[in-house]
Amino acid sequence: MTSCSTSFRNESSVILKDAQKDSRFHNWGDMFTVHGWMAVPLIARGRVIGLITLDSYEPGVYNESIIETAMAFANQAAAAIDNARLFQEQTQRSRIIEALADIANEIATTREVLPALDQITQRALDLLNANHVAIYLLQEDNLTLKTVTAHGVYRNELLSHTEK
Repeated sequence: MTSCSTSFRNESSVILKDAQKDSRFHNWGDMFTVHGWMAVPLIARGRVIGLITLDSYEPGVYNESIIETAMAFANQAAAAIDNARLFQEQTQRSRIIEALADIANEIATTREVLPALDQITQRALDLLNANHVAIYLLQEDNLTLKTVTAHGVYRNELLSHTEK
């Protein structure tokens, strides 16, 4: 992973005639053969989300005349990345809404708490990228929590501790 220095976080392109002689390029890894270098920001919704870079073994290859063409590529890439992110977010929201509807249907049809809680933990595990999910209920003494359902890596361990 490469860190982005503050000079690359703004909305303007950067052209290095010889990257090997520019201190901003030193954070870009072991690229000793790169001389001509250009970075064009990927801008989506008014903010920089990344960069497209152009590398050349020859110094001085890139100049102001190529910026417009490179920006056209960068704009297309930024739009594609932004659209893909929006699609992923919408897909995740749809999966969560579907899961909540399934849980509501389960509760309405069974009217039993434990199967509904079991389904909630399973769906949370699947949708929330967790390793394990458990539901604990406060007992009548208002001090003790008891695991009533758990799914994931620690399921057997959680259940065995509370059954003692």
